[in-house]
Amino acid sequence: MAKLADANNKKEAKLADAKKKKEAELADAKKKKKEAKLAIMKKTKEEMMPDDGNQDLLEPNLTWEQKVVNILQMVRCRELIEYNHKLGFSAPTCF
Repeated sequence: MAKLADANNKKEAKLADAKKKKEAELADAKKKKKEAKLAIMKKTKEEMMPDDGNQDLLEPNLTWEQKVVNILQMVRCRELIEYNHKLGFSAPTCF
């Protein structure tokens, strides 16, 4: 009888250990998921930060035409120099 009780206690202990291990794995997975989400949000915030080069558009009393001209100038400049993923830096695209 005592052997049977010991065997049951060992099984229960193994099950409890397995349950704790599974809960720890789930907690780690949730933590990693949350960290990944925060990293994406941080990266998105950095991308959404205003460009210092676009200060011309913030000047008061610009007419609509002046704003359009400034935006077209920015687009034209970006077409001349673009980020090259293979090189890892901005490089001229037109020669």
